[in-house]
Amino acid sequence: MKIIKANSYIPVSSEPFEMPVPSRLELYYSNILLCVYIISEDGTVDFTYNINTDIPILTPVHRKLKIDDIYFLIRSRIFPDNPYTSPAELKRLELQQYDPYRILMRTHGILPGDSYWIRPADEDIDYAGAVEMYRDYYVLTPEQRAEKYKFRNNSEAEDYAPASFDGIESFLGM
Repeated sequence: MKIIKANSYIPVSSEPFEMPVPSRLELYYSNILLCVYIISEDGTVDFTYNINTDIPILTPVHRKLKIDDIYFLIRSRIFPDNPYTSPAELKRLELQQYDPYRILMRTHGILPGDSYWIRPADEDIDYAGAVEMYRDYYVLTPEQRAEKYKFRNNSEAEDYAPASFDGIESFLGM
């Protein structure tokens, strides 16, 4: 009896793509901060990693990182660009074209099978919130998502609040 073993790998590119710089990205495993990447305007990368965990960090820690390492990290945390699955995934994410950075911002780099994820340092969200947003792209319609996240921007919520008070005051006859 002969056993055929085969492994297939999906190559991950480190080709450049548009990304806002300077940027600060945080790599997490569930709610454990693993690494903070600081990408400067000139493309240099500085990072700090959590030495108090044995969870593997997805980038090298024993050498200076290059911008190619960040491109590779981001591309490795999103779906690959291929003609069979990309159109459906882009439609689901409400994107017109394959843009690795924008895909990362929508999916937080969440992939089935592990608990790694990435967020911009200025975003206030935890793992449960990121997973919920990721799932919403697969469960909710675009209209349902728009309604659910309509007050995500605080200024919109503040604009809505005074109008609500006016309605309450008139209802109460004040």
